Amino acid sequence: WGIFHGLFLVFDKLFLIRFTNMIGKIPSMAFTYFIVLISWVIFRSENLSNAFGFIAKMFSGGFEYHAILLNREMWAIMAMSFFFSFFPALKIGQKLTEQVFYEKHSLPYFLLYSCISIIILFLSVGAITSSGFNPFIYFRF
Repeated sequence: WGIFHGLFLVFDKLFLIRFTNMIGKIPSMAFTYFIVLISWVIFRSENLSNAFGFIAKMFSGGFEYHAILLNREMWAIMAMSFFFSFFPALKIGQKLTEQVFYEKHSLPYFLLYSCISIIILFLSVGAITSSGFNPFIYFRF
């Protein structure tokens, strides 16, 4: 993971920053999303053969479409993924980001943001722990 990340940092300094500036904000976000998606597959797979097989399956279309169309959990995860990945590119997302991170807040706002963060943490931990065996990924190394 470190080598992969370091490689893209080098690529960024050499040419990717110019490329992403040239193609625009939304396409560069989609490009980054795609690279991260592929890198997670590589990082999570047992070996490179499995990783390349999984990636080939992702883009070959060789799967049962009706099973995907009826899977509500997959659609919920995809919707959240796209929302959190691309929402900051919208005007309302930029305004919300500036409001949350750059404006000074009073104690009630701070407490509200803290409570929302804690609720999201508990919901996330609950979702992870209720879905069967999920070993911590770093224990594999």
